[in-house]
Amino acid sequence: MNVHSTGHAPIPTSDGHFEAVTRPVADDATTILSYLMSGPLVLGGIGWGLDAWLGTNFLVAIGSLTGIAMSIYVIWLRYGEA
Repeated sequence: MNVHSTGHAPIPTSDGHFEAVTRPVADDATTILSYLMSGPLVLGGIGWGLDAWLGTNFLVAIGSLTGIAMSIYVIWLRYGEA
């Protein structure tokens, strides 16, 4: 039995087909919010560490902006429509 990207197994029906398992919209909103927060925090933190190590003061901004861009790209890949 395959598991969809939702993480839930499909539900078999009496005619041998499978029902799609839907997720609440709140789950999607929570996931999107966590993507938007984690990207800048992680890459900004890496930039902050590099700034402290190298004695610079611009890598935290580059890391944060890159984190935002990567977060938006991942959200677009996952939830964007063709």
